Amino acid sequence: MWGPGHALRGQDASCVDHAVTVLDSAQLQTERFFFFGLVCYFLACICLVCLLFDFKGRVLVCSIFTVTLLWLSCKVAKIRRVLMPEKWTTGHLNCKRVKIGELMGDTSLTGERGISTNFATDI
Repeated sequence: MWGPGHALRGQDASCVDHAVTVLDSAQLQTERFFFFGLVCYFLACICLVCLLFDFKGRVLVCSIFTVTLLWLSCKVAKIRRVLMPEKWTTGHLNCKRVKIGELMGDTSLTGERGISTNFATDI
């Protein structure tokens, strides 16, 4: 919610660049925490099974968890392989910011004092 709003309501293109950078780093952190939580969940389940079940039950349930974890890892790798682009591009904007007033030869059109429609009264 923050990123698109910051990009749209920002003063210039640097706000879009900043929003893309922050969202990109937040995505990486979110993915890492998700996978860390998934591994912790499986480890906690295996520990609980080892505490509560007899030997036969431990072997059966731990093997089911291991197969499930391997299957999940294979599916994640397949999805990642399909969704990752061949060439990685970023949302960084490479541009030279031009002040319209300087471009048009009128330094009063810099926009630093706000935007006015007073020019229309002289027409």
